[in-house]
Amino acid sequence: MGSPELLINSMKYKTEEDRKAAKNMKKPKRAEINDLPPHPPGESDDTLESLRLELIGASKRKDNVKDINYMMARTYSWRRMEVVAQSPGVAEFKERWPTLLEPFQVNEEFRRCTGVALEPTFMAQLDRYTPKLLELFSTKGGAVGSRIKNLLMVLIQDPDASVVKKRDARIRCLMESWGSVDESSSLTSVGQQRQKSMRT
Repeated sequence: MGSPELLINSMKYKTEEDRKAAKNMKKPKRAEINDLPPHPPGESDDTLESLRLELIGASKRKDNVKDINYMMARTYSWRRMEVVAQSPGVAEFKERWPTLLEPFQVNEEFRRCTGVALEPTFMAQLDRYTPKLLELFSTKGGAVGSRIKNLLMVLIQDPDASVVKKRDARIRCLMESWGSVDESSSLTSVGQQRQKSMRT
C-alpha cells in the first residue's frame, strides 16, 4: 500500500480544492519522530475503528488501565491519521478519544509521538530554569504579583519542603503569571491521579 507519510501528500488523497502539488503539505513537526506510522500488522481502518469503539466502552469501566493503554497504543496510527488528514476540532476529538486527556495517557501519547517521556523532561527543565523563573516571578506586580508572592512564601517558610511541593509551587506561579489558574490542577493532584492509574 505504501507509507502513510507519503500517501497523505499524494494528489489522490487530497480534496478537490487542495489538488495542487505544494498545497496543504503534511509534514511532521520538529520533534515528531512517529508522525504518521503505518497500521500495526493485521490491522485495517475498519478493525482500528471497531477497536476505538471498544475503547470508548472500556473507558466507562473502572480499573482497566492496562486494557485502555493497550488499545490506545494499538490505535495510535488511526488516531494520527485522523489528526493529520482531517484536523478535527478539540471537542470532536475529545468525544472520539475520551481517554486521551487523562494524565497518564497524555504522557503516553507524547512518548508515542516523540519518543521522549513528557513528565520527567518537563520536570528536569523546570528545575533547570528555576533561577530565571524566580527572577521573572519577582518582577510581577499587581494582583498577580501578590498571589505569586503568597505562593512563594509557603516555600520560604518551609525550607525543608519536598521536591514535589517546590515544583508544585513553581508550576502554580507559572499558571498565575500566564493567567490560567485552575484550583483543581496542581502537580500534586496530577501526580496522585498518575500514581492511582499506574497501580491498577
